[in-house]
Amino acid sequence: FINIAIGEPKARTSDDILSCTHEIDKFQVVSFPSPHRIFLVDTPGFNHTYLEESEVFDKIADWLKNIDFRHLKIAGIIFLHDITQTDYSSLNHAILTVQMLSGYHSLRNVILTTADWSDSKSGVVLEQRERRLANTEWGNLTSRGARDAHFLGTKTSAWTIIESILTHLGLIDVIGVTGVGKSTFVNTAIGKVVTPVGHGLESCTSRIQHAFCACPSDPSRRVVLVDTPGFDNAFGHDSEILRRIAVWLASSYGENMKLAGIIYLHDICDPRLHMSLDTFRRLHGEYTENYATLATTKWSEVATEAEERREQLLKSLFRQEMVAHGSEFPRFRGSHVSAWDIITPIL
Repeated sequence: FINIAIGEPKARTSDDILSCTHEIDKFQVVSFPSPHRIFLVDTPGFNHTYLEESEVFDKIADWLKNIDFRHLKIAGIIFLHDITQTDYSSLNHAILTVQMLSGYHSLRNVILTTADWSDSKSGVVLEQRERRLANTEWGNLTSRGARDAHFLGTKTSAWTIIESILTHLGLIDVIGVTGVGKSTFVNTAIGKVVTPVGHGLESCTSRIQHAFCACPSDPSRRVVLVDTPGFDNAFGHDSEILRRIAVWLASSYGENMKLAGIIYLHDICDPRLHMSLDTFRRLHGEYTENYATLATTKWSEVATEAEERREQLLKSLFRQEMVAHGSEFPRFRGSHVSAWDIITPIL
């Protein structure tokens, strides 16, 4: 799988029944365009010729202990099973190991992959075995979010599986009315100008723009900040802007791409409560699985009494939505640190 995915014979392989992988090794993918540094990690098999299953697990556990999680993150687990095999004794132990490695939370980035579909056995027989796996050994994992896949022995097939993990980027949609400071927020978070900032009454951002950046607390974590046209602007109604955001997400990242979260920016100096705040409330209903927060911008160096009053009004109107998503009412103070204090809880 690894050699086919990277296009080079880097990992050792065996043509007989004897195991050839005795230690854990990682291989960097350098030819695939991605905001991530991608490594594929090869591990000894659970039905190893020379190692007990407990020894294999210990090797994996020890390797994980030595990872510097400030710079590397386990994006997912690809569990490979030979669909032609009928001996499931070691499979049960291996699945237990997957559970222990991934923890007992959502397993959305665990891919249960069947291989060797090109075997000469009847396709009906192989499909029956796959159904048996789904209904028995793999059922507990899929019920908690694990997904299944077929590896067909091609590079395209391998990368379809890998990309199903990589599409879970930390994608955050920054929205709000025209002039609230969305582009300023994105530029400040990234540390350089990646999207133009308007200084007049008209919207400067007429199209959806995005930029990749690394999370300061975890440089291996890639974040996509999406700068959107302002609501109540000259380029379209709120519903049209929402439609364009949905189309952009689907065309850029695939139909299964989901937002990590939404940051709605509101100008604390603006005494008006825009109709687009109702749009924010509607988004809460449509994206209940996502983290959403209402952040305020353009605070004075020392908060004025009027600003404090407006913040309390926002809290009274939107406290229910914020509590439902476990978020607060953060203040964006115009600094890099302040921006990431708002972004980090979403990740």
